[in-house]
Amino acid sequence: MEGMQTAHFVLHSPGMSVCWHPEDTFKLMVAEKNGTIRFYDLTAQQAILSLESEQVPLMSAHWCWKNTFKVGAVAGNDWLIWDITRSSYPQEKRPIHIDRACLFRWSKISENLFATTGYPGKMASQFQIHHLGHPQVPAIQQKRTVAFLNQFVVHTVQFLNRFSTVCEEKLANLSLRIQQIETTLNILDAKLSSIPGLDDVRFEVSPLGVTNDSHSEATSEPSQQNSTQDCGPQENEVSAENILTVAKDPRYARYLKMVQVGVPVMAIRNKMISEGLDPDLLERPDAPVPDGESEKTIEESSDSESSFSD
Repeated sequence: MEGMQTAHFVLHSPGMSVCWHPEDTFKLMVAEKNGTIRFYDLTAQQAILSLESEQVPLMSAHWCWKNTFKVGAVAGNDWLIWDITRSSYPQEKRPIHIDRACLFRWSKISENLFATTGYPGKMASQFQIHHLGHPQVPAIQQKRTVAFLNQFVVHTVQFLNRFSTVCEEKLANLSLRIQQIETTLNILDAKLSSIPGLDDVRFEVSPLGVTNDSHSEATSEPSQQNSTQDCGPQENEVSAENILTVAKDPRYARYLKMVQVGVPVMAIRNKMISEGLDPDLLERPDAPVPDGESEKTIEESSDSESSFSD
């Protein structure tokens, strides 16, 4: 060959790829940009077969080295595979590159391996290797992934900011209410402490929640209470006098007095808990003081009674 022209073929659109048959040197494949792939016989000087991709622009095509009945190409964003013994339309097609595919090449060692590249100068211009026996799941577009991630981060930050603001407001309001309650208790404690001889006063208070109606009903039956007291044995009266009740305990008496004055019950219960007292005893003023507390109280009360008698 001295570089002389032996054949001339007219194309219908710009030619994108030219490939010789791997085994027959007189057969030529030409891929045109309009999506048509034609096969020419140089001996007969004419086209013998054509394939249609139905997709434009067709950028590259290649003849399989290991199986000459297979032809591969890339058009638009997809790769396409033909079996020329079955149909002129692609048997397999799959999207691969976001910003258009550019090049297609078969492997020389396997008829199922081929490689593609993205269009030069684009964001996703990557090199990919494919295997027909292991189809790949199309990747999510990077732009969409970044947009979803940014939206998630923005919404999460906004939610956390709103949540922290609401929590700070509620905590500030709760702290203010606690300070007001403590101030009210301190003022009331100071007023009660300023009354002379209040610690020695003993009185009986009806349980919490008893209304004026129940008090009137209790006073309407004095005869029955007097009869039961007269009928009781003398030993029970003596033992009842020796038991220290909540109403007689000076530590609880001050809080019972607060209840009568009208101090909020929850504030009184919190104050008693802070001093190590049982707030449930406010509802049972006639109940005996617990054993752990009664011993101290009995000694103090006996000392005060002896000093008073002297």
